[in-house]
Amino acid sequence: VTVDIPPTAVVDEADRFILQVHDPREALPLTVTLQAKTPASLLLVDAERYIQQEVRYMQALEALGIAYDVWPTEVEGGGPPGIGSPPLATLQRYPLVVWFTGYDWYQPVRPNEAADLQVYLEEGGRLLLSSQDYLYYNAADPLTAQLGVLTWVERATESAWVGAPHPAVGYWGPDELTFPRLFQNWSDVVEPLPEATALIRGDVGQPVAVAAEVGAARTVFAGFPLEALPTETLEAALSHAVGWLSPLGESVWQLAPANPQPGERVTYTLALRNTAPEALATVFSHTTPSALTVLEPTLPSALAYDAATRRISWAGTLAPGAALTFTWAAEVSPLATAQPLTATGYFALPEWRLAFWREAQVWVDGPALEGSAWEALPGPVQSGRPVTLTFTLRNDGPGAVVSGTVDLWLMPGLAPITATLPPTLGTSLHWWEGALPVGAQQVLTISVSAWQAGSPLRIDALIDSGAGARWVRSLWLEVPPQRRFLPVLLRNYGADGD
Repeated sequence: VTVDIPPTAVVDEADRFILQVHDPREALPLTVTLQAKTPASLLLVDAERYIQQEVRYMQALEALGIAYDVWPTEVEGGGPPGIGSPPLATLQRYPLVVWFTGYDWYQPVRPNEAADLQVYLEEGGRLLLSSQDYLYYNAADPLTAQLGVLTWVERATESAWVGAPHPAVGYWGPDELTFPRLFQNWSDVVEPLPEATALIRGDVGQPVAVAAEVGAARTVFAGFPLEALPTETLEAALSHAVGWLSPLGESVWQLAPANPQPGERVTYTLALRNTAPEALATVFSHTTPSALTVLEPTLPSALAYDAATRRISWAGTLAPGAALTFTWAAEVSPLATAQPLTATGYFALPEWRLAFWREAQVWVDGPALEGSAWEALPGPVQSGRPVTLTFTLRNDGPGAVVSGTVDLWLMPGLAPITATLPPTLGTSLHWWEGALPVGAQQVLTISVSAWQAGSPLRIDALIDSGAGARWVRSLWLEVPPQRRFLPVLLRNYGADGD
């Protein structure tokens, strides 16, 4: 069979042919169906084994309106000839790849697959990899650094995860993971490289997913099975991750100030950015929350506004590398009480059949703790010698903190000096809890010891306002290897060995 795909074919376009063969000796004809199609914008690689969970991803992508093709690496009971790892040429046809390994503890990502993924990323590919056993086999693989992983801890099986404030994950959690029968939770702690970002954290603050940008490539790596998240959370996680990996991933959607008072103005900022090498038709829409009133004179003329539905929209074509920015104002209701306001923006690439959403959150009359910071150290930390770290928790208002918290996560190799042995799983501490009035600050200190030299070590301050707003402030410590000067004894041997 020869199939001619016209050059005018678009993304995810398909045609179906039905061939009927008649045998006069048989009552019914033999029917064969052939479907030929162009690649979708996203390839879903089903690399799981033993326990099948691909339907979770498929239903989530369909609910989000994202077109996809499926490549199963394992087929129960056989399959088409040659089925197995997706060839590099196949990966290169897709701008986005979502790859999950499920309960495959035997061979989650084969060496040839890791090598192909590395080439795919070096060429600017975008990858979401969900695998609780990838690092067990591939921690030393060059692909691991491209995924933004510095180090990891095996089977830290806490089960409540929460999204960090980052466009690639969104606001959700904490949520419990749910595993099918016989599917054991072997999730890993995943420590990011200094240039990467922790995306998802467990119930004691341990990072379990990271996002990274290396050259033109972008990656999201989860050291746990995303399909174990609740349905709505899985959809949110995939929406944000796919959006961040997409050509619109550098787009900005935000409200400022983050802590408005009732009756105050807030400014919307929408910056659409296309990082693809070709022009893309783009659609954006947003329905303004009822607690905000759009100030119509501030709306740019390029934006359409329906006052009855409170819907703002824009449609157009973004040239390669183009950036388009809109700003407008809205007024917070004078009757608004202290509460979070979530403004959701919907982004779509119709020709790619890809859509996602992002949230911009503000906290009416809430505290502003984003100015909190670590005090910089004057130089590197010496291994085995205690050092005192100082953190200033600041509330720049306009609301007070009634019952906030600051928790610490210290990656393996760094621990409070009360530890008698170097921790191997990382250390979590409940550091501070209490009230913080407007304009006040709380200076916190902790003495730590670096047990591991030769690599950077990180301590995270996980801040919670007590009303749901969260911030993360990280401090990287340089720990050079220790230098030891020992006596050197030399002996000159003669030709006869004396």
